[in-house]
Amino acid sequence: MAMALTSVGCFQRKRWGWLLAVEIFATNGLAGAARLLAGEVVEGHIGVIAAGAILYVLSRLKIRRAFEK
Repeated sequence: MAMALTSVGCFQRKRWGWLLAVEIFATNGLAGAARLLAGEVVEGHIGVIAAGAILYVLSRLKIRRAFEK
């Protein structure tokens, strides 16, 4: 449900949609880090790298400005 709500907000370029996306992927990255600590090395690295890449894109100035309208 949270992802559906986030996608609606992102497609409408609402600030709250961008914030929800950042929060969801930050949480996902933390979950990947927890998997690393639990000994699931491959899965943890994949989770951290994927979440980090998405957060990097979401943090770009052009993307942030698109959600300020």
